[in-house]
Amino acid sequence: MNSVSIVTRNGDGGITKTLDGRVVRKDDPLLEFLGTLDELNSFLGLAKHQLEAPEKEVVEKIQEILFKLGARAGYPEHYADMDEEIEWIERHIASLETGIELKGFVIPGATEASAFLDVCRTIVRRAERRIIPLLRNDERLLNSQIFLNRLSDFLFLMARTVESKGRM
Repeated sequence: MNSVSIVTRNGDGGITKTLDGRVVRKDDPLLEFLGTLDELNSFLGLAKHQLEAPEKEVVEKIQEILFKLGARAGYPEHYADMDEEIEWIERHIASLETGIELKGFVIPGATEASAFLDVCRTIVRRAERRIIPLLRNDERLLNSQIFLNRLSDFLFLMARTVESKGRM
């Protein structure tokens, strides 16, 4: 069986190439952002196994959107706007808001499922902080930052919804 090894040794010196071929250090703000998206996507993968339909399908859609968001940041000349995705998540936020009454601060961890979602929410908040330096150099990323801001709100509400349904 012929296969290509994933070990290239190209990154051993602390540098790598971006999707558009630029050579950057591994602590470059773009890589910090992309790494945070990767971490978020992995934790969403864990979280979705604690969920049932329809929440599970919504999380899978978010995971797909995160790949698009990463591609937008890593391959600047192929920007597609995020308007559709922002509208989609805002509809989901509005839907969740109608079923929840918030009475102040929430301590995470009421259920295992909501705890996973709250961890994802905190990673989203970090991703939003990581995109700000990129946004300073390229305003086309504004809709990506807006999507992340909405995603944080959405995950907060989804965690509260899961708690209210008593799901472990």
